[in-house]
Amino acid sequence: MNAGNLNFTASETAKTEATLAAAEGLLSELNGRIDEARRACEAKRAEMAALSGKKDSLHEARSKHKEELGGRKANLENHRKNLELSRGELGRLEEQLAGQAAERERAVAEKAEQAARLARYAAETEEAKKRLLEVMNELAEKEVIGKGMEEEVNALLADLGRLNTNLRDSKDIQTECEKKKIEIDLQLNTLKTRADDVTRRLAEEWNATAEEAAAKYGAIEVDGERVKFLKKRIENMGAVNMTAPEEYDALVNKFNFMNSQVADLNKAKGDLRSAISKINDTTMENFKLTYDKVKVHFKQIYGLLFNGGEADLILTMPDNILETGVEILAHPPGKKLVSISQLSGGEKALTALALLFSFFCVNPSPFCVMDEADAPLDEANVERFVRLLREFCGTTQFIVITHNKRTMEAADVLYGVTMEELGVSKLISVDLKRASALADSGGKSKAELNA
Repeated sequence: MNAGNLNFTASETAKTEATLAAAEGLLSELNGRIDEARRACEAKRAEMAALSGKKDSLHEARSKHKEELGGRKANLENHRKNLELSRGELGRLEEQLAGQAAERERAVAEKAEQAARLARYAAETEEAKKRLLEVMNELAEKEVIGKGMEEEVNALLADLGRLNTNLRDSKDIQTECEKKKIEIDLQLNTLKTRADDVTRRLAEEWNATAEEAAAKYGAIEVDGERVKFLKKRIENMGAVNMTAPEEYDALVNKFNFMNSQVADLNKAKGDLRSAISKINDTTMENFKLTYDKVKVHFKQIYGLLFNGGEADLILTMPDNILETGVEILAHPPGKKLVSISQLSGGEKALTALALLFSFFCVNPSPFCVMDEADAPLDEANVERFVRLLREFCGTTQFIVITHNKRTMEAADVLYGVTMEELGVSKLISVDLKRASALADSGGKSKAELNA
């Protein structure tokens, strides 16, 4: 649209310039006529009166031409202004185009950056998966270590309780001993005071010393049972453990250290449980998605193998995906819907094969080993089994152990074990495709020779 406006403006400008050139030519012509009129006026003043009317008309024509020339000059000026505006608009559009080009380059750069970011995120995802495996291994190790440390902490707590009990008993005994000591000191002071008083009284009242009194009255009996009782009680108190406070402080420090270790283990346990929760969510989502896909393919393949009938997969605990089981319900043609445990041997084998190939439809395996999977099948079912093998052999390589000739005919290569000598086994192989090709080429050669 802007280019069209520019073309229109250019054409209008060209027309205006052509009109201006014509007007200028006309102006030059008029000027020439005025000059001729002046010369004619000077030369023919006598004819001035006669030509005055003509002169007036010429003046009027000249005025009209001047007015037309002024209008055209004004139009030319307007066209020039429009041309300047169009040029300004063109410059602005060129700037917008340059800005759009720069924006496009930035978009390309951002796209490259996003691709790099996606690659980085993919690498980080792989690294996170590896880290998750490492974390799960660390969790198992730390759970074992945690159990050992919990047992050790419990043992230390038991020792700490026992030591606290011993410490309290020791403190009680020490307190009781201190009380007894105070009582004995009081008794000793009392006895000393009494002895001093007795000595003073002996000196004052009896004019005798303590030695003389002991020599004179030492044979007198005293309360010996009381003395023995007091001595035995002191002995039963035992020695006081003076290092009990230091042992208590050491056990408290060890207990605090164990508590900090247990707190770290609990934190790591919480982190690992969070990671396990995320893994469980992903597992449930993947399981549900795979289950839905396998269920659809199982119904289709079951119908092909049984030439009709219906089958279904049912979750035993739909509300608990992580702990649920999967029950197979089968409905062969002509029978009612029953559990797989109520089917015959051949029906069970076909149902199991349908489930196996359903998994291959969702996630093909590069190899599959089957050990006499066709043993319980009759000829018709073996034919369906072989046809199913041929359909999936494009994505999966099958290794089938069989004694069925029909299954052997469908194989590409046969491997067999024979015993030519007693006790000596030998492995032989036959490439059926190559043998078939050789047979075909031999038949053609004979046909050519006969011809």
